[in-house]
Amino acid sequence: MPWIISLPADGAATKLDIDDEATRQRAYRRGTYSDFALAPPPGKEFDTVEFACDIEQFNPRMGGQFSCSVATAVPPGGRKHLGSIGWPREKRRASEVGRETVTQGFVVPAGAGLVHMQIGTSARKEFVVHSVVVKATYRAITNNPPPICADAWAQMELLPASGRLTWGPKVLANATAISGLAPGRETLRFSAPGDTRTIEMPFQVTPGGRCGLFVNLDSPFRWRQIELAIGGDRGVSDPNLSVQRLGKEFVAVWCNPAGKLLSARSGDLAAWSPPEVLPFGAVFSNIAPATYLAADGTMWLAYFSNRLSPMETGSGGYHLWLTSTPDGKAWAPPRKIDVQTVDGWPLNPPVMLTDQAGGTWLFCRNFAGSVAAGETLDKLTALQPLARAKRGEKVLNMWNFQVAREGADGFRMVFDDFGAGIYTMVSRKGLAWGDPRPLVTEPPGTADNAAGQIAHVCLIRDQGRAMLLYSWRGGSYLTPVDPDGPAVVAGQGVKIASSLVPVVGRTPIEHEGRLFFIAGDSATWLLEVDLKTLLAVPASRPSPGAGIRN
Repeated sequence: MPWIISLPADGAATKLDIDDEATRQRAYRRGTYSDFALAPPPGKEFDTVEFACDIEQFNPRMGGQFSCSVATAVPPGGRKHLGSIGWPREKRRASEVGRETVTQGFVVPAGAGLVHMQIGTSARKEFVVHSVVVKATYRAITNNPPPICADAWAQMELLPASGRLTWGPKVLANATAISGLAPGRETLRFSAPGDTRTIEMPFQVTPGGRCGLFVNLDSPFRWRQIELAIGGDRGVSDPNLSVQRLGKEFVAVWCNPAGKLLSARSGDLAAWSPPEVLPFGAVFSNIAPATYLAADGTMWLAYFSNRLSPMETGSGGYHLWLTSTPDGKAWAPPRKIDVQTVDGWPLNPPVMLTDQAGGTWLFCRNFAGSVAAGETLDKLTALQPLARAKRGEKVLNMWNFQVAREGADGFRMVFDDFGAGIYTMVSRKGLAWGDPRPLVTEPPGTADNAAGQIAHVCLIRDQGRAMLLYSWRGGSYLTPVDPDGPAVVAGQGVKIASSLVPVVGRTPIEHEGRLFFIAGDSATWLLEVDLKTLLAVPASRPSPGAGIRN
């Protein structure tokens, strides 16, 4: 378990270089405050721990550099704070700044399995913790208590009622809540009367993290947990991971919670190399990356970054950038693309695709409407603004949009109106678009202020049939739709997950007749489905299924 840091049995010092991206990736929760879990040697428990924090302080009045705690068995999921380390009090009083190593030791109560460190990183450069050196002493475990993991929880949604969900020797009833889960490997088994299959779903409980599982025999998707820590974009819940097959390998690009552009490689979409920071992705804050594989084998990357610039052509301080690579290793210098807008937050990943004539298009969203360009990517310097989409007098937000080819020379766009419904519209030349039509609507009688309920759109089309993935009121659905027909009511089709936020909003990976999604936040899953099976899903609404979250 890479997120648990095992300390040596001889009590030797262990240094954690927080400046190193590989070390930061071992945090089980990352952000302004990153959490790490320390484990004692097998057969031992902590007696004392000592931390030496290398702190560089820029604002003497700011605190929150380091704290540690342990989880408790009573109450389940509880936490005991051991203490904090910060900029010395005498230096704060004298308004002194600089760099100093501050050392302090703590006594660990009996029965604590893991010691949790929380290390602060000031986004405003008020302080930086460069490294932490840990030394520990141990004692023998007397009652062999199970390791308790703070802030872990599970909620069961066992449906249909005739099904049976087991977790080891436990038979779980509907709406069962569990807290204080121990880190480790677990397996859920789901069976239903009349079906000879037993669906097994192994998953890993992470210390302090949250993961999600969902079991529904009517769903065509199968889930596998993979060891790829993607986290989420800064200020955006969707990690927006984008994958292309480059040669014999898959190359993934995404942004971590600190806004750094990361990349990893895989041969089978399950086992991944350690994440690496892209050479241009470590200095500035980046969000919403998207990749595209051109016909000549070049992989393009479009993303938003708040790099310093005299041009006021960004959104929320962010600007659109474009780069490319022939092999996923050597990248061209990023080139800024003029989007001609200063107000388009939140930003969504751009979309790149090829039209019938071989021309490459790039679409992105801004507040004034979708923006498109019909030039080849290596010559692209600016995007042309489109007219804002309207439904009568109402201006639509065009959020979480997706664009695909439609017919010989056209395009189809699908988007949600900031959660108030899903719409589609078509274009014959990419710049002039028809009127938007509703694709998914709220059930009749829903209040007008229910915005934010329908979102995260992904349209899948093949052999004349269309399927839509979307989230609605805490659930995630796969619904057959007719893009040119009447709208469907939200919640129809097959429920596949408790939340689709980390699943869609990006293009699925197509490989050997199958579709793959990489989903997740603190835990990451590989969703796999045969395209023919997916397109055979009925339009009727089945039983919702069974789920677990941790």
